[in-house]
Amino acid sequence: MPYSASIRSIQEWLRARVRRDTAAWRALFAVKQAALRLEERWRARDWEAAELEFQERLRALADARPDFFFVQVGAHDGGMDDPLRPWIEARGWRGLFVEPQPEQFARLRERHAAAPGRFIFENVAIDRTRGTRQLFRVDGAEHHAPEISGLASLLPDRALATHAALGRMRSIPVECVPLQDLVERHGIARIDLLQVDTEGHDAAVLETLALDRVRPALIHYEHRHLSGAEQAACVRRLRRHGYRVRLKRHDAFAWTGD
Repeated sequence: MPYSASIRSIQEWLRARVRRDTAAWRALFAVKQAALRLEERWRARDWEAAELEFQERLRALADARPDFFFVQVGAHDGGMDDPLRPWIEARGWRGLFVEPQPEQFARLRERHAAAPGRFIFENVAIDRTRGTRQLFRVDGAEHHAPEISGLASLLPDRALATHAALGRMRSIPVECVPLQDLVERHGIARIDLLQVDTEGHDAAVLETLALDRVRPALIHYEHRHLSGAEQAACVRRLRRHGYRVRLKRHDAFAWTGD
């Protein structure tokens, strides 16, 4: 087909259309990115406000209860990134520590050896049923950064998924019990704060406490490794028992009494 002015005009029209559409898509993409940045800033402000509210509620509760009693599931060694450590040291809290990893559990007991009688220690994992399960953790974690040893879970497909894909995971057998069993074993009648951090197993841990018999005044758990369905079910259960729930960036807290 011979080249003609008509074909040339069609080509120019197509080029102009492509340039116009490309510019439009770029503009739309820029608007979308700007909206996402605004949403992220809004979420960050909300998360910051939620963290401040949690600290205020915890401080008010601690002030009102000089004989404060906590339960911490996933206590690790009591030092690394432990949200309760400053409060325990400053306020003289009493409580129950639950940690399944034997090396971290030994360090946890050693850390609090100077305060005999204040604490209860349980070297177990919390699960819906009693028995022995495999606890997954990073292979050779003791040779890596300290935070790596905190990655231990009954669920290998959550916080440990990347290490599992790279073949850097191993497991050890651990005893599992429902949290309600420990509460009854030690005659715990009141829990002021329940702190849970189990790398994706948090919803299951909360299910094992009979909230109609023991109602922690404040519950703090990690939601970042839960599925959407697990988080929604967890919030529904807490609300059925009269709790209000607020999300932070990686954690959530629930409280009663308002």
